[in-house]
Amino acid sequence: MHTRGRTAGIVLGTFACYILGFLLLRRYFYPVLRRICGFLHIIYIGGYFSAALFELALLVFVLLMMKCTGQLRVLRAPRGTFFRGLFTGGFMIAMALYAIVSAIISRMDSLAFQGKGTILFSTILFLFTGMAEEFMFRGITADVLLRGGFGAAVKNDASVCGKDAVSLREAESTADGIPGSAPRTQAVTPGRVWRAVLISGLLFGLMHALNFLSANPTGVIVQMISAALVGMLIAAIYCRSGNIWVVAAIHAFNDIAAGFPTLVLRGDGGISGIIGSYGLMHLLTLLPYGIALLFLLRRSKMGEIAENFAP
Repeated sequence: MHTRGRTAGIVLGTFACYILGFLLLRRYFYPVLRRICGFLHIIYIGGYFSAALFELALLVFVLLMMKCTGQLRVLRAPRGTFFRGLFTGGFMIAMALYAIVSAIISRMDSLAFQGKGTILFSTILFLFTGMAEEFMFRGITADVLLRGGFGAAVKNDASVCGKDAVSLREAESTADGIPGSAPRTQAVTPGRVWRAVLISGLLFGLMHALNFLSANPTGVIVQMISAALVGMLIAAIYCRSGNIWVVAAIHAFNDIAAGFPTLVLRGDGGISGIIGSYGLMHLLTLLPYGIALLFLLRRSKMGEIAENFAP
């Protein structure tokens, strides 16, 4: 059985690997891309096109981490849970739509759109970002904390059937401590759920400290606090839905909404400008997210979450 200490080591170790991988990619990806373009005599295209390729490389790195840790199985989400998950995460979808509509209305007198290339590649960038970050912070971090270890068996997993299913049930029914027997599965308790939500959200917020490399410090601090709470809410949606693709889609859509004023409509500053615009007043807008978090993880829903993540 995974002890708390071992689980903490797993979570912090994968987080450290993610940060190190991000920094190494940031240091070497763009120079290597330029060299490849020069070698192939292809014009190097910077901006959001190369940024989207960077996020694709980061996504591949996260998928390799998931492969090495046995967490790729979270990509096999139970059938019929995607649209139910979107309904569960309806609050975040509604807030994103509100942000988009507000941005359009506030610029009605001088409404102008970016070029098609900017809109296309920034959208692809956010799609890859949503997938990479959700696979890491919900598909690895939150899932490991919920199940108590890497590669824990998934309920109704098609790969566990017949004799394997019988063997698994027999192994789980064997008492702990008997030589050669499998450890008894840890129950998904409310405390375990809240621990998974809080820790994955806090690490998600801490990850945004990387933006100190390119954006206004005050804006980055506010973004870190905002990201931590939003990350907790996304983790709650993952707990309720058990579907990683739902939270990846919601994450990407919220990023698109946040970047809409400058990346779809004509505005200044790009992504760094968006982060730099965050002030302390922005924190007041987080109150509804906190209320939504408490609502999603109310006591009456803990049994549903335990069932979603039962082996």
